[in-house]
Amino acid sequence: MQIFRPMAIAAFTLMMPLSSLADQPNLQPGEWEFTSISSTMGHEAPEEDAHTERGCITENDIAEGARFLIADQGCEITDMESTPANLAYSMICEEDGDVVEMRATFEFMSDSLTGRITSYLDTSIGKIPMHTEVKGQRLGECD
Repeated sequence: MQIFRPMAIAAFTLMMPLSSLADQPNLQPGEWEFTSISSTMGHEAPEEDAHTERGCITENDIAEGARFLIADQGCEITDMESTPANLAYSMICEEDGDVVEMRATFEFMSDSLTGRITSYLDTSIGKIPMHTEVKGQRLGECD
């Protein structure tokens, strides 16, 4: 069973433009670094569950609206609210027979962002909770 794969899809594929939302997020285009740290059932996850990625956010991404921050392959978005300062969404993902319910909130502050993703993996022993804290920082212009 791959507990962390659905979270990785949701939290780390941050550069995929999808359909447009009315409000553009308060983010500056450029090279960004995203760091996420996950914990499961109230315990800090092992160091290998801390991830850092870099990527370029373009003016076109921002013009598409905040949805470009959501990687929803194999998932159904069940609720979404977006303003220039915030994004909140819920989705259900299925992969290899596993079901994960997620709720995410992000705050946009021009050259940085913070977010929290709470997910629950349905297993034979019940729902396993996972919490992921995400921080993003603009580093400069894209290469």
